Amino acid sequence: MARSLLVLFALCSPCLAYADIALTALYGVLSPMDNSSQVHMRELLVKKTFDGDLAIDANIFSTQSDATNQITNRYELGLTAGYELDPSIRLVIRPAIGEKVKIGVTQFGYYSVEPGITYKLPDTQWKVGFALRERDSFDGANHDRTDTLRYSLTWLASKEDVFVLGYDVATGYGASTALFGVYTHIFH
Repeated sequence: MARSLLVLFALCSPCLAYADIALTALYGVLSPMDNSSQVHMRELLVKKTFDGDLAIDANIFSTQSDATNQITNRYELGLTAGYELDPSIRLVIRPAIGEKVKIGVTQFGYYSVEPGITYKLPDTQWKVGFALRERDSFDGANHDRTDTLRYSLTWLASKEDVFVLGYDVATGYGASTALFGVYTHIFH
């Protein structure tokens, strides 16, 4: 399925040439609720925006356990649609499909849906955000059902550079909390 996602993104690339491109890197630490060892999170994401209200992205999200060094990768393709209620409030939704690969253990497809809202603080370059992501495998036997509350504080440093501090609280399979930092560079 990962190859399918990459092929799909490659096929879309020519039609996306007229849009803004954003490159995002994430690093964070995930703390499982069962008090097992912490997990390091890394993500690379490429996102192309059409008109400010519609974007497509492809990302690789990787985790590595401190205790076992076990690596789990998620390869994902998403579509984000947004709607501006007023200049300070924006609603977004991001459905996505992906493939989870736990090296040497398991591999399966999944979907996620993530509605959210952001609020730009008046007369500042700061935004706060809240989202709820529901993620599950296409086959429930894979035990990948997770609901995640996502909180974010965003600094719009410039038209090209964005920094985010995020905090997630996940329930369900793999219940955890996560603290992470994100840097995005936008090419116009």
